[in-house]
Amino acid sequence: MKKITAVILAALAAASTISAGSYTLGDTDGNGIIDGRDATLVLTEYAQTSTGKKETFSDLQNNAADVDENNIIDGRDASWILSYYAYISANGGEMDLRRFVKGEPYETDYSFENIAHNSSVFAYYSAELTRELFQGTGFNSTYGFTACGNETRLLLAILNYGQIDDSVLQNVLGGYSESDIKNYQNFLYNLAYAKKDLGSNVDFTKYTLNKEIGEYLNFLEESADNGTIIDVIADAWNNDNMPEECLTHPAPYLALESYDRHYNGNQIIYSGDVNGYILDRTVDDIISKAFGYEYHR
Repeated sequence: MKKITAVILAALAAASTISAGSYTLGDTDGNGIIDGRDATLVLTEYAQTSTGKKETFSDLQNNAADVDENNIIDGRDASWILSYYAYISANGGEMDLRRFVKGEPYETDYSFENIAHNSSVFAYYSAELTRELFQGTGFNSTYGFTACGNETRLLLAILNYGQIDDSVLQNVLGGYSESDIKNYQNFLYNLAYAKKDLGSNVDFTKYTLNKEIGEYLNFLEESADNGTIIDVIADAWNNDNMPEECLTHPAPYLALESYDRHYNGNQIIYSGDVNGYILDRTVDDIISKAFGYEYHR
């Protein structure tokens, strides 16, 4: 509560820093910089108004916050701000936010295959994944309220583990702390819950360089939809019944852990071992590559 109150007070104070009659799209605190703080203010305002509480933004702040200019302030706007901030940080310069939202930034080839070598492309698809997962709204999990997309950067790295250049991981994750990334890992265990709660349905072949991984994740979603997921989890944990490509890749185990927790009450005894030996080790390796030093929890 103290944190939310502090952010609301910051939003109120920011109203006085935006000059009368003018604003910069995305700069909700009016300090001349578009960064994660602006996204946090947008999310806090959205959380306030979506629960029927009085809005705190001034008219100019509302204009600055509505970055996709659809007359609605929600999680999509916060996601765009974060993606834009990641993009300009990786590319070393400023550009017009409207052009970024319209998909016109610089001369970059936004083919998905380029996420392995281009931080901007990685940030773009991370934002796309955020919008698909969170459906433009926030999600209140056991690890707190979120809709920013910090977690989906880690998710995208796990989905394509071993295929992303270290320099890309340093650009898209290196600004966080070790504890931040471990918290994002904990949030990812709530993905099945988010899917049920928000009604999201992601085609994971759009977000995996190895399409067999994406196809298996889609199969898990279909199993959840048709009521067979518990049998699939048991078969996977107990019999290693997965496609061969999936047996040594962390992404299927992350999904299985998430479904196990939220459909089966974490009753399959081997899931804890998988969490400890595969997922923790994977995230530790990602942290090591993102920070440029060897890390073990």
